[in-house]
Amino acid sequence: MAEWRAVPLPGKRETTYTRCEYEGRAAWHARSEAAASLWRRRVNAIVTPDTQAEFSWWVAGTIAGADLSRTEVADSPVRVGFAFDGDISRLSMRNRLQFQLVETLTGEAPPFAMLMYVWDNHAEVGSVLPQHP
Repeated sequence: MAEWRAVPLPGKRETTYTRCEYEGRAAWHARSEAAASLWRRRVNAIVTPDTQAEFSWWVAGTIAGADLSRTEVADSPVRVGFAFDGDISRLSMRNRLQFQLVETLTGEAPPFAMLMYVWDNHAEVGSVLPQHP
Protein backbone atom coordinates (compact mmCIF):
# COMPACT_ATOMS: atom_id res chain seq x y z
CA MET A 1 0.00 0.00 0.00
CA ALA A 2 1.24 3.50 -0.81
CA GLU A 3 2.63 5.76 1.89
CA TRP A 4 1.29 9.14 2.91
CA ARG A 5 3.11 12.05 1.27
CA ALA A 6 2.85 15.82 1.09
CA VAL A 7 1.76 17.29 -2.23
CA PRO A 8 2.43 21.02 -2.60
CA LEU A 9 -0.09 23.26 -4.33
CA PRO A 10 1.25 25.71 -6.92
CA GLY A 11 1.72 29.18 -5.42
CA LYS A 12 0.93 28.09 -1.83
CA ARG A 13 3.10 27.64 1.24
CA GLU A 14 3.03 24.05 2.49
CA THR A 15 1.19 22.73 5.49
CA THR A 16 3.37 20.76 7.94
CA TYR A 17 2.19 17.23 8.76
CA THR A 18 3.47 15.21 11.71
CA ARG A 19 2.51 11.86 13.23
CA CYS A 20 1.07 12.18 16.75
CA GLU A 21 -1.42 10.74 19.20
CA TYR A 22 -4.72 12.41 20.07
CA GLU A 23 -6.97 11.12 22.86
CA GLY A 24 -5.11 7.81 22.82
CA ARG A 25 -5.42 7.30 19.06
CA ALA A 26 -2.79 7.49 16.33
CA ALA A 27 -3.30 10.65 14.30
CA TRP A 28 -1.80 13.16 11.90
CA HIS A 29 -1.33 16.76 13.01
CA ALA A 30 -1.55 19.41 10.30
CA ARG A 31 -0.17 22.89 11.01
CA SER A 32 -0.94 25.62 8.53
CA GLU A 33 -0.57 29.37 8.75
CA ALA A 34 -1.66 31.01 5.49
CA ALA A 35 -0.70 27.75 3.76
CA ALA A 36 -2.33 24.86 1.95
CA SER A 37 -1.18 21.51 0.61
CA LEU A 38 -2.36 17.94 0.36
CA TRP A 39 -1.49 14.99 2.57
CA ARG A 40 -2.22 12.13 0.25
CA ARG A 41 -2.12 8.38 -0.01
CA ARG A 42 -3.16 6.59 -3.17
CA VAL A 43 -5.48 3.64 -2.71
CA ASN A 44 -6.64 1.39 -5.50
CA ALA A 45 -10.06 0.11 -4.52
CA ILE A 46 -13.09 -1.26 -6.22
CA VAL A 47 -15.89 1.07 -5.17
CA THR A 48 -19.42 -0.29 -4.92
CA PRO A 49 -22.58 1.13 -3.35
CA ASP A 50 -21.61 -0.77 -0.17
CA THR A 51 -18.07 0.67 0.05
CA GLN A 52 -17.43 2.50 3.32
CA ALA A 53 -14.64 4.73 4.63
CA GLU A 54 -14.18 5.90 8.20
CA PHE A 55 -12.25 8.87 9.55
CA SER A 56 -12.40 11.35 12.40
CA TRP A 57 -11.03 14.85 12.83
CA TRP A 58 -10.56 17.55 15.38
CA VAL A 59 -10.15 21.24 14.60
CA ALA A 60 -8.64 23.62 17.15
CA GLY A 61 -10.15 26.69 15.49
CA THR A 62 -12.06 27.78 12.44
CA ILE A 63 -11.09 30.43 9.90
CA ALA A 64 -12.85 33.70 10.74
CA GLY A 65 -14.98 34.93 7.86
CA ALA A 66 -14.76 31.68 5.88
CA ASP A 67 -17.97 30.50 4.21
CA LEU A 68 -17.97 27.62 1.72
CA SER A 69 -21.21 28.82 0.17
CA ARG A 70 -19.47 32.02 -1.05
CA THR A 71 -16.64 31.58 -3.56
CA GLU A 72 -14.81 34.74 -2.52
CA VAL A 73 -14.39 33.53 1.09
CA ALA A 74 -14.53 29.75 0.63
CA ASP A 75 -11.94 28.26 2.99
CA SER A 76 -11.81 25.41 5.46
CA PRO A 77 -9.31 24.40 8.14
CA VAL A 78 -9.62 20.74 7.12
CA ARG A 79 -10.85 18.71 4.18
CA VAL A 80 -10.91 14.97 3.57
CA GLY A 81 -11.25 14.12 -0.10
CA PHE A 82 -11.77 11.00 -2.13
CA ALA A 83 -10.73 11.24 -5.78
CA PHE A 84 -12.08 8.95 -8.49
CA ASP A 85 -10.97 7.97 -11.99
CA GLY A 86 -13.39 8.16 -14.87
CA ASP A 87 -13.80 8.58 -18.61
CA ILE A 88 -12.81 12.18 -19.38
CA SER A 89 -14.21 11.83 -22.91
CA ARG A 90 -17.63 12.14 -21.22
CA LEU A 91 -16.76 15.69 -20.12
CA SER A 92 -17.43 18.87 -22.06
CA MET A 93 -14.68 20.22 -24.32
CA ARG A 94 -14.17 23.09 -21.85
CA ASN A 95 -13.63 20.68 -18.94
CA ARG A 96 -11.31 18.46 -20.99
CA LEU A 97 -9.20 21.54 -21.82
CA GLN A 98 -9.16 22.49 -18.12
CA PHE A 99 -7.99 18.96 -17.27
CA GLN A 100 -5.17 19.26 -19.83
CA LEU A 101 -4.13 22.63 -18.38
CA VAL A 102 -4.02 21.25 -14.83
CA GLU A 103 -1.97 18.28 -15.98
CA THR A 104 0.44 20.59 -17.83
CA LEU A 105 0.87 22.83 -14.77
CA THR A 106 1.16 20.09 -12.14
CA GLY A 107 2.46 17.09 -14.08
CA GLU A 108 -0.50 15.05 -12.88
CA ALA A 109 -3.99 14.53 -14.27
CA PRO A 110 -6.75 15.79 -11.98
CA PRO A 111 -9.34 13.34 -10.67
CA PHE A 112 -12.43 12.72 -12.78
CA ALA A 113 -14.64 13.29 -9.72
CA MET A 114 -14.19 14.07 -6.03
CA LEU A 115 -16.15 13.57 -2.87
CA MET A 116 -14.91 15.99 -0.24
CA TYR A 117 -15.82 16.29 3.41
CA VAL A 118 -15.12 19.78 4.74
CA TRP A 119 -15.29 21.63 8.04
CA ASP A 120 -17.46 24.72 7.51
CA ASN A 121 -18.28 27.59 9.86
CA HIS A 122 -21.92 27.83 8.78
CA ALA A 123 -23.29 24.67 7.14
CA GLU A 124 -25.19 22.14 9.21
CA VAL A 125 -23.60 18.71 9.68
CA GLY A 126 -24.60 16.56 6.71
CA SER A 127 -25.10 19.49 4.35
CA VAL A 128 -24.25 18.99 0.69
CA LEU A 129 -22.58 21.84 -1.16
CA PRO A 130 -22.30 20.84 -4.84
CA GLN A 131 -19.38 22.26 -6.77
CA HIS A 132 -19.30 22.00 -10.55
CA PRO A 133 -16.39 22.99 -12.77
